[in-house]
Amino acid sequence: MKKAHKGVLYVGVFLCLTHVSMAKDGFSLGGVVALDNKHVGGGFEVGFPLLQKSFTIRNYISVFAYAAENTNSLLLLQEKITFGGARDSNMARLYGFISGSFGLTMQEQKDMFKSPFAWEGFIGGGADISGGEHASVFIEAGGGVNGNTLGVMQGFGRIQVGFRGFF
Repeated sequence: MKKAHKGVLYVGVFLCLTHVSMAKDGFSLGGVVALDNKHVGGGFEVGFPLLQKSFTIRNYISVFAYAAENTNSLLLLQEKITFGGARDSNMARLYGFISGSFGLTMQEQKDMFKSPFAWEGFIGGGADISGGEHASVFIEAGGGVNGNTLGVMQGFGRIQVGFRGFF
């Protein structure tokens, strides 16, 4: 079973890196600050285009760390797909997105690499405001459902603000 999980992970990483290396325009690196009704956190993201025409689809892979005083800290790996208008250096790009995350829950009485693990599903919209050909500031808002592998689930709303540098 562990070999199968490693195999799937290796294939996923290979496909992502292959696609990133083929992207001649629009590869991005960025930082994000996120605030929802339970946590505050931040992270970094790597993005690349899947489709760049008058309609754009982009893929972002992010690592987030969340903390709060009354809840468990989280370390999440997020996959996000955005879909919207083309990126123009003179204006904002409006887009919708769907994302999913899976990661580690940090508690005092538990090894963070053991169950329960955290997950979330999140949808929303955003604006990528260009600051020139190679930079932008973005704001995203939306909501979703998060929980853990023990079956505990709840809804949340979130606002994310960040920056992206394009290559």
